[in-house]
Amino acid sequence: MTSWVAIVTGLSLSAWPAAAGGRANVPRRRRLIGALLGALAGLPVGVLGGLAGLLLTGGTVFGPLFAVVAGGTGGLALGTVIGLTAAGWVGAGRMTVAEAIRAEPITLMGFGLCGALTGLAPLRLARAGPVELVAGLGGAFVLAFALGVVFKITTGGWSMDAELAHPREALHRNPTIGLAFGLTGGIAAFLVFVMSQDLVVSLLCAVVGGASFGLSFGAVAWTRTMIGLIVAATRGLLPLRLWSFLDWACEARLLRVSGATYQFRHRELQDFLTPAD
Repeated sequence: MTSWVAIVTGLSLSAWPAAAGGRANVPRRRRLIGALLGALAGLPVGVLGGLAGLLLTGGTVFGPLFAVVAGGTGGLALGTVIGLTAAGWVGAGRMTVAEAIRAEPITLMGFGLCGALTGLAPLRLARAGPVELVAGLGGAFVLAFALGVVFKITTGGWSMDAELAHPREALHRNPTIGLAFGLTGGIAAFLVFVMSQDLVVSLLCAVVGGASFGLSFGAVAWTRTMIGLIVAATRGLLPLRLWSFLDWACEARLLRVSGATYQFRHRELQDFLTPAD
C-alpha cells in the first residue's frame, strides 16, 4: 500500500494533465494545507481502524503496538493523499463521488471484494466468530470500495465536461496506474498466501493476482485499447504500430490533432476511405 500511496501522491502533485481545467495552477500552499488537514484527519481514523482489527482478531495475529503504528501510518498516508486531491479539486473538472460510482459500479464492487478477501486471512487465523467475521469483512469491503472511488477520481476520473489537450492524453498514464494496482494486488496476494502456502505457490499467486488486478482495475482503458488494436491489426484494419502511424500521418499533413480527436485535413481523402457501401 505504501507504493500505491506514493504513486497516487505523485500524480496529485504533478501538473499533468495540462488540459483546460486541470490542476496545474493549484498553489503549492493550498496543496500543503490540504495535505496537512488530510493527515490530521486520517491519523486518528487509521489508529481506530488498527484497534478495530486488533479487537476483531482478539490480539492473536498482531499486538497493540503494531495495530496503532500500522493503522496510524496507513491513515496518515491515505489522509494526506485525499487532502492533496481535495486541494486541487476546484476547477479541475473531476468526477464527483456519485459520478465515479455510476461510471464503474462493477469495478468498484470488485475492488471492495478484493479488500474483503484480503482481510479474510487474518480473521481465519484468529478463528474469529460469526459476528467478528461479518464486521471485519464488511469493514474491509467498505474501506476498499471507498479507496477505489478516491483512486478513480484522483488518477483518471474525468468529468464529461473536461477538455483533453491530446487524443492520447487519457491513455498517457494508464499503464502507470495499472502498475500501481498490480504492485498492490501482488503484494497483498503474496502476504495472504504465504501464511498458509509455501514460497513458490505464494509467488505464483502474487504474479497472477498482481497482473490480473493491475489490468482489471488500474489499466482498463489501456488494456481495452491494446486488445482492440491487436484484433484490428490481425484483421488488416489498422497497423500494429498505430501511434507511430498516426504521428506520421500528422507530419505528412494527412491528419491533424484537434483537442481529443484526430481529424482528416482533406474531406476528399475522408470520403475516399469511407465509401457509402
